[in-house]
Amino acid sequence: MADKDPLEDMAAYDRLHAALDALGKAPGATIHGNTALEAARRSLRMLQLGLLVASDKAAKGQSEP
Repeated sequence: MADKDPLEDMAAYDRLHAALDALGKAPGATIHGNTALEAARRSLRMLQLGLLVASDKAAKGQSEP
């Protein structure tokens, strides 16, 4: 990917969502793989949520902390 233009918030959200979709829902075959997959899924969901909250605050004109 050679994107040069900055991503708007929703485009960034869409990419985070695509990454989450790419991981799928299958568990890892080993404890190590499963732990990594669960952590990645959790992290991606939290990043999505954080981005939505920050975007919503910005749209409402609230300053960031």
